[in-house]
Amino acid sequence: MSHAPAYGWQRDDQTHLVFIGAVLGLLWATSAPLTFCADKTWPARPFLSLYAVNCPHLTGRLTMSNRFNGTTEEKQALDAYIKLWRASYAVESRANRHLGDHGLTISQFAVLEALYHLGPLSQRQISQKILRSSGNLTLVIDNLERDGLVGRQRAPHDRRVTIVSLTEQGAALIAQILPQHVRGIQDLFAVLEPEELAQFAALSRKLGLALRDEPRS
Repeated sequence: MSHAPAYGWQRDDQTHLVFIGAVLGLLWATSAPLTFCADKTWPARPFLSLYAVNCPHLTGRLTMSNRFNGTTEEKQALDAYIKLWRASYAVESRANRHLGDHGLTISQFAVLEALYHLGPLSQRQISQKILRSSGNLTLVIDNLERDGLVGRQRAPHDRRVTIVSLTEQGAALIAQILPQHVRGIQDLFAVLEPEELAQFAALSRKLGLALRDEPRS
């Protein structure tokens, strides 16, 4: 089963995922530890003491401040980075909040949505589409198969490759969820005028593709 992408998840355009993945990846790789409540700290490489995250029991308001005393260019870059991270955090949280009502995690929904729009895929292809490591994806697919939402079979041309596809139950579930998901995303971006939204999308794509194509050291 294959359907035309309703948004984002296209074969040659992964702007939304690159944007979110780049932001969260940069944060994890370069930020100082993020402290959640009194006893929750995310380990990270020591870099800049820029972030103060106050989140009583992970339900409070996220706050950040930039106290780095650097050049104008450095401050502008850090200010943009902080605002980008805060926006991506808020958007991802709000856009995916409803998935719990259907017993799905964000990763499980991403797999179902990719299969719904692109048809059967190998696990490696799914990993590339939704920007998840193959190791983590194995457990996600295991749970989806356990719940009767996807099936797996060996590829005829290469028995080492496993092809994942939607079951009828999985296709029905994603078809039910997707319209609500898209409406929710549309509502989130309603604060922007159409011209602002187009500019935001273009800038996000430019940044995301530049980071994706940058050679790793």
